[in-house]
Amino acid sequence: VARFAQKNSLTGFEWAVGIPGTLCGAAFMNANGYGSKMRNVVEEVYAVSIDGEIDKVYGWDDLHYGESDSVFMHNGDVIYGVKLHLAMGDSEKIKAEMDDHQQSRRAKQPLEKRSAGTMYLRPPGYHVGPMIKACGLIGFAIGDAEVSTKHADFVVNNGNASCEDVLAVLHEVQRRVKEKFGVHIPLDVRAISYGGESIECNFFQTLGRLTMVQIREWLLGVDGVSSCYEAFSDVEEWRKRYWKIYCLLYTSPSSRDVE
Repeated sequence: VARFAQKNSLTGFEWAVGIPGTLCGAAFMNANGYGSKMRNVVEEVYAVSIDGEIDKVYGWDDLHYGESDSVFMHNGDVIYGVKLHLAMGDSEKIKAEMDDHQQSRRAKQPLEKRSAGTMYLRPPGYHVGPMIKACGLIGFAIGDAEVSTKHADFVVNNGNASCEDVLAVLHEVQRRVKEKFGVHIPLDVRAISYGGESIECNFFQTLGRLTMVQIREWLLGVDGVSSCYEAFSDVEEWRKRYWKIYCLLYTSPSSRDVE
């Protein structure tokens, strides 16, 4: 989306270049970078209710954006579209700014290794990286999950780190920082279908991150794409219930006759 905006001489979204994820996901959690946030460019968000029955249009005032927060993180609605408000600009200047952001990310972040990006939210008045460093946790590892030596907010996968490894590192960092500074650092990531968390809530938080093909294959029961949903007690009932949402999001009106 950032590249498309640049090619069409639209400015205001340069900061988002290189951020992994989807536009709907960015609107969901008010993604941010280089001094800007989604709340600065979102005009409207289009969503369906959790049961697939109600199509909604959210204006800016309805989004209740906060620090990595929005109304969608609390109401379960599924985002399927976002309208951005951008201004006309100079395509070459926009590209130059985006190139600077990309160069800065490569220099400061461990992009050469697998990770889920920055893992913690910054508590007001504190910076997470220096606290992690002061706790002696740079390079701390459990299995192949390691606190990055390049950027302390990242936990990288050095080979075969499991979900359990990554979460164990995250929680140990939280514990040690709390012990030393008396400050809780919240996670900026969410575990999906892990540790007995709400599967229904996590299903909808994840839906916006999947591709159309992945969603369709899961609903149709293709093997190998539903590993993160194995904890559902009645998968067939979930497929039946949420097929309607798939139709609303990804099909033409003529093909929405499947219940």
